[in-house]
Amino acid sequence: MVGELPDWQKLAIKYALITVCFPCFCWIRLFPPTCRKRVPRQSKPTPRRRAPPSKPRIDIFQRPAAVQSHKSAFFRLPLELRLRIYEDLLGRRIFRLRAVHNGGIAGVRSQYLEPVAADPHSRWEGVTEGPTTAILLSCRHTYHEALPVLYGQNTFSCSILELHLYVLTGIGKWSLPYIRSLDLTHSFRCSYIPPWHTVFALLERMNLKRLMFRFGMTNGVKWTAFNPRVDTVNDTWAYRVLGFRNLQFFELFMFESRAFELYVQDYSGHSDIAREMQRLLIGPGAEERYREYLEKWEENHIVYVADPYLHV
Repeated sequence: MVGELPDWQKLAIKYALITVCFPCFCWIRLFPPTCRKRVPRQSKPTPRRRAPPSKPRIDIFQRPAAVQSHKSAFFRLPLELRLRIYEDLLGRRIFRLRAVHNGGIAGVRSQYLEPVAADPHSRWEGVTEGPTTAILLSCRHTYHEALPVLYGQNTFSCSILELHLYVLTGIGKWSLPYIRSLDLTHSFRCSYIPPWHTVFALLERMNLKRLMFRFGMTNGVKWTAFNPRVDTVNDTWAYRVLGFRNLQFFELFMFESRAFELYVQDYSGHSDIAREMQRLLIGPGAEERYREYLEKWEENHIVYVADPYLHV
């Protein structure tokens, strides 16, 4: 039986192994084999927190209003008197809207006009101060009562081609049902016809009582070369206007602009068109005349009325 090695032999074997193996470990460390792929250590990706789903639009009109404090002297006034105050602060103006672009971002700017007392929706005297919209931020009760006054007691004047932009960036589609009076302008250039299907899709969401169209020429073309039967009425806009059964006022203007001078052209056709359309829209028996109009329209899409210019 082999006995145990002495200590000095064990120590000699350890030193011999260290002397022989140490260079090998150093060589492998400094010059690793090329056949092995060095894959970086990857940690497991941390799952990201998903954003909560967007909430539906908060309509404060569907939420109950808080109980008003009896200390508020304003709400102790009769509702009729409060509405009159709202009208003085927010209404009785003509909003002239125009589109602006700031750094590629579209926006809307408003100019506020003071209307003429005899014709408060289509004529104005000059520029006036804007509405006091800060009252809308006072409380929800005031917001409920004053917002319909802001949109219903003013006339909005804008371009037909930019109406969609005004709704998206200024007025807001949720406020369209409050609008009662609208003044639309369009300048015909090279016989360009507006996209009426887009325009009337927005008008149908309004509760219009007053509607005005102002067609103008800004490229120097004489009215003798402008045929309203082809360029306006026959483009289905008149037929679409007849669908607004709640209109109480309708007017049609045709004008020409030269060198920054605006005047109404002496053209007898536009008043006849407006008069005949008012006959179908407003007054006793308008519903029966409108139904007869639709029946003739469905037959051959041609309706013969008193005015030869109103063939649609």
